[in-house]
Amino acid sequence: NDKRTLQNTVLKYYPYLLLDVKYPESSKTREGVLLWGLNDGEMVLNTETWETTHGFRDCLECNANRSDFKILHVLVRRQGTISIEDLQKELQVERDVLNAWIESAKKKHLIVQKGNALQLHFENPKLLVTPQTKIKQQLVSKPLSDGQKVARTYSRSQILDMTQAAFGNDFKIRGETEIFLPVYSLEILNPDGSVQVSEWNALTGQRIVPRYLSKA
Repeated sequence: NDKRTLQNTVLKYYPYLLLDVKYPESSKTREGVLLWGLNDGEMVLNTETWETTHGFRDCLECNANRSDFKILHVLVRRQGTISIEDLQKELQVERDVLNAWIESAKKKHLIVQKGNALQLHFENPKLLVTPQTKIKQQLVSKPLSDGQKVARTYSRSQILDMTQAAFGNDFKIRGETEIFLPVYSLEILNPDGSVQVSEWNALTGQRIVPRYLSKA
């Protein structure tokens, strides 16, 4: 408009790992696909809204293992806090084994201890999820004629190792493909000479809010 000017538009491609998976659910085996961000470290729950999990990035950063996730899953089911005694009853392990698990999770800053109580070290976590992404669009391939690929923050092996730890031994990855999400980066010149950069999901049309602005 007359006050703000579009200076530049850049098309970026963010990398994702698309996994063909199967996993147990109740008395059945489910098959589906799982979309995981190689840049933000989170799983996409639904491609229509691009809703994602919250907390797996922290788990990737600290190389969370199976015992860490066992504790995290119990805490999520218990609304984020539990006594050590109740945790032992839930997990049914020896106290010395549990103490080692707790110390490991504390050192990784996944949980904190207050007296005899343990609590999640996340705000509004989304960790206890079904390992399947709801895909609402047909996937297409297209030669890269313009735009730029965004560098991966996390490797394929990091994602695969963590999904196995998070979803258990019966979780099976049958195949994998790297795909890319197109994102528009817009540079807007303000009247005072400052430049505002915003990114927009080209699939959903929604603005991608930076992590530091996502809090109310």
